[in-house]
Formats: sequence, structure tokens, C-alpha cells
Amino acid sequence: FPSLQTITEVEGTAQLTEEALEIEQLTGTALGSRWVLEGTLSPLQQPSAEFLVSSQAALATLLAPLRTANEPWEVSGPADLRVVCRGPLHPTPRLDCLAHADLRDVTVTNQPRALSVTQMSGGLDYDVVGRHLAISHITGRVLDQSLTLDGSIHLTAPLTGTLDIDGTLPLNIITGWLPPAGPIQDVGGLATLDVTLQGPLNALSLTGQITVRDAYVHGAAFANRIDHATGLLLLQGTRLEVRDATLELNEEPMHLTAAVTLEPSPHFTAIAKFSRSQLSVTGQMTADAVAIEDAR
Repeated sequence: FPSLQTITEVEGTAQLTEEALEIEQLTGTALGSRWVLEGTLSPLQQPSAEFLVSSQAALATLLAPLRTANEPWEVSGPADLRVVCRGPLHPTPRLDCLAHADLRDVTVTNQPRALSVTQMSGGLDYDVVGRHLAISHITGRVLDQSLTLDGSIHLTAPLTGTLDIDGTLPLNIITGWLPPAGPIQDVGGLATLDVTLQGPLNALSLTGQITVRDAYVHGAAFANRIDHATGLLLLQGTRLEVRDATLELNEEPMHLTAAVTLEPSPHFTAIAKFSRSQLSVTGQMTADAVAIEDAR
């Protein structure tokens, strides 16, 4: 959590009894938002605290202290925040805090990649002690296409979690991530996703299916032009299957089925059917090259 730094316009009421300080309501302004504190501070026999902090926060101001100089992502929009903390204060403070945020029309932007996710809404729950983040039906739009996220992330080392992604992505968002001098300059079409990302960050497994509609791949230095690609991709962790795909390769209609297996060593098989011929290919892949083992 960012430091509150300066708190201004503080006002409220509290009652001091023989056993505790009861805070009925304490309000103040920090990080560009108005905050409300309610709770109990028990400083005598067994020092402890229990309190609720709530705010209708402006995320751009709230997250500004966490941004680095070269941070490409920007978050803006309102969120309803509630943080509940309770626990002993002696001999050392050990507060167990649970935070909840309801996003309302939030926008996430990556300016260098010309990528924006708009109209985001949904819930986030964070367990501070367990370092566990739950994502509850967060919806958003990418270039007028709808996307929904559900899942959970353990913010420990290694970072691990599960994320369900359901919706449609415009493939031209890939263009902003392509190398400027690379062979591919333009990618487009639509991809409907029903996939799950699972595992540690350094060994993610992707399962589910992606339906591609009217996709294309163009480039000044790209030898082959792909247009009107439509088909189904099945993802099974270390295996990818392309089923019943149709496309135009250099304006020649083609039907494609293929499979790529990553373990124990990356290899592939593909059958391409043209109007007057058919090509079957098997081979292996490395980080630097594709080796064709058989083609007929």
C-alpha cells in the first residue's frame, strides 16, 4: 500500500472509555481522496485494534506514489475501497488486513503500445498477510470488444496463480508489440478466447480454446501474405492444435490442420490443402530456426 504521507481536513468523533478508544467516525483527505475510519483501539490490558477504512478513491492519484519513472501502464478512474484490519498491538503489531475494491469505469492504458482497456468494472480482494489477490468477474473493453477476467494470484516468490480469460480480443493490438524493423508489420482480425492461465510466472500453462476470425498477417519483408484466416486453436498446456483452419496464403485458398508439441522437444506436424495439391510437413523448432524433417 502507498504511504498516506500528508492527511488534511481531519475531523470526526470518538469516545474514550476505561477499556478502549471507540472511533465512531474519523474523516480526512489523503492521496487525492476522502477517507473514513471507524474502529476500536484497546490500549490497556491486551493492546489490540480493529478498524474499517473506506474511500471512494481516484486510482490515478492513489497509485501515483507506486509509479516508477519509466512505468508504461497508467490506471485512472474511481474505485470503492474498504480495508478491514484487526489484531494485537503488543509485543509487536500484527494486524490481519483484508482489502476490497469495486472498480467503476476504470481505464488502464499503455501509451508506448497504444493499448487501452476501458470501462473496467468488477471486484478485487486482497489478503495482506496471506499475500493473496482474488479477481472477481472484472470486465472491460479493448477496442469495443468485451473481455472478462476471473482468478486468483499468490503474490509470493515465485508469483503463481490462475486466471480465466473469456471474451474477444482484436488482434491488431499485437501490432504495437512488434519490433519496428521486424518482418511482420501488421496483424488484424478477431480472436475469441476461452482460456485459463495457470502456474508460476516462469512456467505458465495455457489451456482452453481460441477461435480466430478473419485474421491477417502482413509485412513489407514478410515473404508470405496471410488473409481471411479463420479456425480453432486448442491449447493443452504443452500442446497446440489448429483445427479446420481456412485462410488465403498469397491469395491462394488453403485448408490447414496442425499440431505443435513443446515437450520433450518442440516439434510440429502440419497438413496444408490447396485447390490442386496437398503438403504434409513435420519438423522441429529451436529458438533460432525451424528444421523440416519431412515434407511431401
